[in-house]
Amino acid sequence: MVSQNVRSVASRGDSQKTMMRILLAPALILALAVPALADCKACSVAKIDGGWCDGCGAGYVAGVKIGSKKLYDALAAKEIKADAMSCKGCKGAYDKNGQCGHCQVGFVDKQAYRSRVAYHLALGQAKDPAKIKCDSCKLAAKSHGWCGGCQVGLAGNRAYKDKQEYESAVKAHEILVAAAKAAEKCEACAVAMVTDGKCQAHDLKFADGKPETEKSKSKAQP
Repeated sequence: MVSQNVRSVASRGDSQKTMMRILLAPALILALAVPALADCKACSVAKIDGGWCDGCGAGYVAGVKIGSKKLYDALAAKEIKADAMSCKGCKGAYDKNGQCGHCQVGFVDKQAYRSRVAYHLALGQAKDPAKIKCDSCKLAAKSHGWCGGCQVGLAGNRAYKDKQEYESAVKAHEILVAAAKAAEKCEACAVAMVTDGKCQAHDLKFADGKPETEKSKSKAQP
């Protein structure tokens, strides 16, 4: 009888241990997965220099996270050679990091940007916020701002010494942040926001990141 009781107690103990293992397994898997996601090297590079991580399904432009591949592709640079262009405006802008007024294509370091938003942000120098020593610049890198001490403006993690370029980048950064959020509901609207295009699904034409109906209303106000 004693031996049976001992076996019964031992059996209950084994069952409890098995149940604890079952309950703890998901927590252990999550604990192992979180560091792997946090240490994604592709994302670490993309957060600073820009890029898309297939593994995480996310991209970054000027430090802004983008969950839509369609939006990221609309912002991404396209490699192009000067001899492949027929437009005189594009050829003239190609070597000067300029923008073609006719085609609305911007060029930075021999790469073409069909989005004015992406073009203005590409003109800035990529900075790693973790390596910025100036407190004013660190604060600016969280969104945008001009540091009078360093005479540098930041829009996201892009730095500018030219005040006019900085001001254009601030507008571009604001549109980018809004588009990244809009992409969660409608990718076509988000793409149209950064390309001055049209969302066919909602029949909305965008200009400067806003629907034209909204822009016309703001102009009509005294």
